[in-house]
Amino acid sequence: MVDDLSHLSDQELSTRAHRASVLLILRALRDARSAVDVARWLLDSVALIRAVHAIDRGPQVLLHLIRYLYRVGHIDDPSAFHEAIRITMGDDMKENAMTMEQHALARGEQQGLQKGLRQGLEQGLEQGLEQGLEQGLEQGLRRAVQRQAEARFGPLDAASLDRIARASVADLERWLDRVSPSSLDELLAD
Repeated sequence: MVDDLSHLSDQELSTRAHRASVLLILRALRDARSAVDVARWLLDSVALIRAVHAIDRGPQVLLHLIRYLYRVGHIDDPSAFHEAIRITMGDDMKENAMTMEQHALARGEQQGLQKGLRQGLEQGLEQGLEQGLEQGLEQGLRRAVQRQAEARFGPLDAASLDRIARASVADLERWLDRVSPSSLDELLAD
């Protein structure tokens, strides 16, 4: 069952939570996504954070809280966020938070590189296929013009072969559209 906590007051949350850690987690779930300043939210929660820090496994709960805040919170000023962690949780938690941030940045960079590589490969493949199709079409048109000319006029001289080789796609298509030219010059006319 999912419960919407966004409309509950601190007093209503307190009645649901009998332990400081549960109350802190409920408040984080309620507030962290919409908090404009996560550092300010931490400072406003200092008494509760210190109560959690003092309990058995409290530091682990706070590490999970920091990880959650990194993922969903709006942290515009990391140094203010780290200072709020130091004030509310102590220097050791600040160092843990900074290490988490470095790992998160490295993970983000890696994911960004993988996404960029994947997109680059997809674009390269798409462009390569498109170019290959265009080149294949052009080669096919050249071969068709050459075959039509040879069938009608016999073996082609070097100048005619060179002209076919240098012709644009538009020229090749125009030459193929000429159904019954009476001479090679008429077939290859501009």
